[in-house]
Amino acid sequence: MSFVKTLGLKMRELLTSKALLMVLLVLPILLGLTAGAANLKNQSPNLRLAVTDLDQTDISQGLTQALKRQGWDILEVPQSDLARLVDGKAVEGALVIQPGFAARHDSLISSGLVYTPAEGTLSTNMVLDVITYSVIPFKSRSVFLRQAKDLYRRSGEPLPERFDELYDERIALNLEGGAKQEFVLVGSPPEPSVLTYVVNDYSMEVLFLGFFALLGTFTLSSPAIRRRLSATPLGLRYDYAASLITLFAAGLVQIVLYMVSMRMLMRTAVDPYELYILAVFLLMSLALSQGLALLHQSIRLYLGLMAVLLLSVAGGCFIQLPEQLIHSVGQYIPQGWALAALRGYPVPHSALAIALSLLLLALLYPLHAKKAGEA
Repeated sequence: MSFVKTLGLKMRELLTSKALLMVLLVLPILLGLTAGAANLKNQSPNLRLAVTDLDQTDISQGLTQALKRQGWDILEVPQSDLARLVDGKAVEGALVIQPGFAARHDSLISSGLVYTPAEGTLSTNMVLDVITYSVIPFKSRSVFLRQAKDLYRRSGEPLPERFDELYDERIALNLEGGAKQEFVLVGSPPEPSVLTYVVNDYSMEVLFLGFFALLGTFTLSSPAIRRRLSATPLGLRYDYAASLITLFAAGLVQIVLYMVSMRMLMRTAVDPYELYILAVFLLMSLALSQGLALLHQSIRLYLGLMAVLLLSVAGGCFIQLPEQLIHSVGQYIPQGWALAALRGYPVPHSALAIALSLLLLALLYPLHAKKAGEA
């Protein structure tokens, strides 16, 4: 049997099942649209913050108005609704203005605020920072007024009429003339104790390609076909090479479908470099899958799925890995290498990844041939 006929046989074998064809052509589009929608939401400036004002004073309401001027969607809700909104990720976080906030407003130490970040958002730290900087002007006004009134009291001078109004007018006049206040934050604000889940542009595609390479390899490594081809000259070599080419071509189609659907939704251009990185990752995944295909048929599916899932977790498909972890471990895992390269981190050159993958495929062929001969 010629190589062209073997390749055609593999193509027909892969596309015979309508269910498999739907998975190959429809699922990448759905995943691309999902990733595009998630990235649009993560990149959107329209952040939503739930605010519960338990103080109900002019000062607390002034803070709420200051947050609204950020251009965010501020949901003023009762405290009983906060848990539902935060747990359901309907908001970036929840801010509770506690009773007595205005009474403690002349202290820069006691905040009277409780902020609860929502898991699964990229904007947690940014929202917390903006809340901090929105509180400072209110706090500083109260602190400066208290200090000015204390000076009058200690000097025995009566407090002028309309002192608060005159103070505000004077500050406004100074601001118009170019005066400014500089604030120095002592210490560092506490980081939210949540795990921030990140949907990278291609996290789902990397995860999907890993499983596709594994399951596709198992599908095309039929013992019956390999026994028949091993009886013909070069038949087993043709089968091995044709299987890899078929899976690589099908994987490239899926990558293009994923990229085009995601980028169309996000209204951004497709980057050829990203296509190249994903193609290299596909080659690495196929090399790994050929190794897993040598396992006994009764356990290879279970162990293979577990291996791909663990590599996906360790490579950062589900959570954002710290840069230090990427440098020490993540970049040497196929999934981690692909995502790190797409994010612009320094990783081993793609030529090295290609060379190692081709070398592994060449070393695995004799083992596949031996296994087919023993079957």
